[in-house]
Amino acid sequence: MFSGSVNPVTGKQEWVLQDTDVCTEEADISRELARSQYGDMLHDRERNHMYCTALEKAIDAVKKQGREPHVLDIGTGTGLLAMMAAKAGATRVTACEVLRPMVRIARQVIARNGFADIITVVPKRSTEMTEADMPVRANILVTEVFDTELIGEGALVTFKHAHQHLLEPGCVVIPSSSNMYVRLVDSEFLYSQHKLMPDRVPGGVKLPSSWEACAGHPSVWDLHVEEIGVPGQMKTLSDSVEIMRFQFDDPNLPTTHSNVVSIPISFLESGRCHGLVVWWDIDFGGSVLSMDPWDYGQWRDHWLQGVFLWPEPIPVCKGEVLNLTFHHDDYSIWFGMEGASVSIERPLCTCGVHTACSRTRVGLYNDKAKTTSYLSALKQVLHGKTAVCFISDGSMLPLLVAKEKGDFPSVKTIYSVENSHHCSRMITELLEANELSSDIILLKKPTGELTQEDFKMASSEPHLDAVVGEPFFSSSLLPWHNLHYWYSLCNLRKFMKPECAVVPGVIVLKAIAVKFENMYKLREPVGTVEGFNISEFDKAEQQQSTIVM
Repeated sequence: MFSGSVNPVTGKQEWVLQDTDVCTEEADISRELARSQYGDMLHDRERNHMYCTALEKAIDAVKKQGREPHVLDIGTGTGLLAMMAAKAGATRVTACEVLRPMVRIARQVIARNGFADIITVVPKRSTEMTEADMPVRANILVTEVFDTELIGEGALVTFKHAHQHLLEPGCVVIPSSSNMYVRLVDSEFLYSQHKLMPDRVPGGVKLPSSWEACAGHPSVWDLHVEEIGVPGQMKTLSDSVEIMRFQFDDPNLPTTHSNVVSIPISFLESGRCHGLVVWWDIDFGGSVLSMDPWDYGQWRDHWLQGVFLWPEPIPVCKGEVLNLTFHHDDYSIWFGMEGASVSIERPLCTCGVHTACSRTRVGLYNDKAKTTSYLSALKQVLHGKTAVCFISDGSMLPLLVAKEKGDFPSVKTIYSVENSHHCSRMITELLEANELSSDIILLKKPTGELTQEDFKMASSEPHLDAVVGEPFFSSSLLPWHNLHYWYSLCNLRKFMKPECAVVPGVIVLKAIAVKFENMYKLREPVGTVEGFNISEFDKAEQQQSTIVM
């Protein structure tokens, strides 16, 4: 079977021939485990203990009513919650899981722990289950279908469907409810990674009007907000405010857009409100697990806080009260505020920049000190040079050199290699907005495919006397993938004069051994959880590191 992947050296999409069994079985597990936070969830002792205690109480209560406890576990994963229910005395447990690799692991784990006769694993989404899968409705539901936005994994749809088709009236739901909270913040540090800021771009480069009008990155920004500790990076402007309660044990959960809530926010400090931090807690029937970054308990990476940023900062004064609006559909949440141009429809990127650029890349564009440092170095390197070629995706350096012609009097021809379609479109818009389309020649192909005609060379003699890279490439997933610059540089050698300047001319890879306080839990073997042997999961996760992704 052919498997597609990006070669970080060439930056190209390539097809690799793999063994069919590896592609269909182990590679599936590998990719799923690589994307998942299963390991972190299984290490979350606080979460696990609360689920276990809540199940014990619910099963005991059902038994005291003279009924047989029938538990439905939606999204069972490794089967942990299902086994908790079986151990606590459930007569029958139905566990559904849609991801085939996890279905196999769950069945192995359940069998190893001796619960195969009580627990039935159904390889389906709960919303696809029929009476044939579960002839008798459950009287207890346990599930963990939450993400940073709480409802992003389809929690509302899942609970609603379960109440209608899979659960008895008046059933016990674990967790039973969730409250959502926000706190308004002033943080130019976070905002600088949200939108390009005209005052941060040196050299008088003008941003297209569509870029300035764009709402910015549309999705929630998952962050360990509790770890933003550098003075000046973030200032809170309000107290924590509860904005919404989701009652999961209520069969009449809110439908799409049925809850547009307006909440008055009193500002405790003056400043520029760039956005808000949002988090939630979940109620296990008396025990509450909270993601509050200002009152954080156990470290976890599978549930974080979310950051939402406004299209433009809102100036606020101490004592001022503004109305915050909260919106949600079945899978996402968003916010609006007096003074922020956010409609009831979810704000989306309208400029294309956020399709081409990650938040980190946006932050690099807004790093004025870094860009100024580049320009200062280029003034020395390009002195006396006539033909310059830039290699990077979405680089503004060619524009800055063209814009500051007085600082680069010898430069007559500027080339910019733009191999990324999205970045190429973005730079084209920038050139048009700054009337530089005729000053920079965009080379929209890989360096290995460039010819004399692309460089408009009259002869086969080398033409370039300077090659510059940031380097940055959109195909790079890891820092050293930017060594694609080296590969591209080799492809350009035939067009470079012997005395051609190369910047950077040296790249040094450095590493340091570290001890992580918590992050190691993402890959550390789990062993046992609440007394259950999860070693089958450990084996699968460890194997994934040897699979070609």
